Amino acid sequence: MDYHLLLIREDIRTSRYVADALKGRGYNVTTVSTSEFRADPGLADGFDLIIIDHSEPRLNAMEICSELRQRHVDVPLVVLADRAQVPHRVEIFNAGAANYLIKPIDPEDLCARIEALLMRAGRNKKPEIISHKFGKWRVDFRRLALTREG
Repeated sequence: MDYHLLLIREDIRTSRYVADALKGRGYNVTTVSTSEFRADPGLADGFDLIIIDHSEPRLNAMEICSELRQRHVDVPLVVLADRAQVPHRVEIFNAGAANYLIKPIDPEDLCARIEALLMRAGRNKKPEIISHKFGKWRVDFRRLALTREG
């Protein structure tokens, strides 16, 4: 499996436990702190799934989910949180999260949810259009070239 996951964290202990569990199952995991993410939100680009380790009051997962969705980052977002209250979960889902788990995290549960989300995300991806031919013309989107009759 060649999936790249981003873990945005504030709690180093929890994130190390989660990252080690995911790496042990073959995932490529990059861990960034909240402050690193805030300084460069572009860090979230290019990942297959993002995990947000929500720890009150330092890390507001709702803000990060909203920010990622506003930037059109269209990958599954998984929130790990201490709170189980329904209104909190609803707000997180409304902000763009695809899943929500309550700490302490069971690695088997987390991995099963990640697999399901990645499988669904893979089915929903549109194939990349490399080129298009119409009449005597061909557009090569990778090379940014337009050719006529070769």
